[in-house]
Amino acid sequence: MKSLVAVFVSLLAVGQAALAEDATHVLLVGHKLDHPFGTHMYLQECRLLAKCLNQNPGIKATVSNGWPSDESVLKKIDALVFYSSPAADIMLSDKNKSQAEALFKRGVGYTAIHWSTGANLLNGPRYERLLGGWFNFKFSGINVDKQRLIQIDPKHPICSGWAEYELHDEFYLRMKLSPKAKPLLKVNTKGKEEIVAWTLEREGDMK
Repeated sequence: MKSLVAVFVSLLAVGQAALAEDATHVLLVGHKLDHPFGTHMYLQECRLLAKCLNQNPGIKATVSNGWPSDESVLKKIDALVFYSSPAADIMLSDKNKSQAEALFKRGVGYTAIHWSTGANLLNGPRYERLLGGWFNFKFSGINVDKQRLIQIDPKHPICSGWAEYELHDEFYLRMKLSPKAKPLLKVNTKGKEEIVAWTLEREGDMK
């Protein structure tokens, strides 16, 4: 959910910035188009989010086209955001897995937007421990609809400062959530309530 995750990232970054002496570094990762033009505009939307984040004092947001080839970029980030094809399959690939594990072991925050919540069946269980939930067509579905975003816990910090509103989006259905995940937003679509946003207090590393 594009608009919601912008709230997630902003609040995460602002909260961390308040505790840090230096700027909070947020890295947004997208890549080239793999859907028709006008849909899943990964890099364009990452740049838009970065522009919004950079309007907040103490935050430095940058965008990477794919997983950074320069390892030094990863060493200074405080929060990682993916808007891409299934991010689990990018981060947990043989090429990137050790770098990703090092990030999460040191407590880097993580947000996945829309299709980047996806994982193949092999990576899914590990991704669930990292993100708190994941998408795969084996058990999930999609529905393009206009529905009201309902705050499950209006007192949660992520729900602070904004009101429920109508959103036209491609909603993901039947996400597989960790028992430790805390649902935050839901919609009623296809006659059922669907959790469309959650948070997770991650413990330890990804192993």
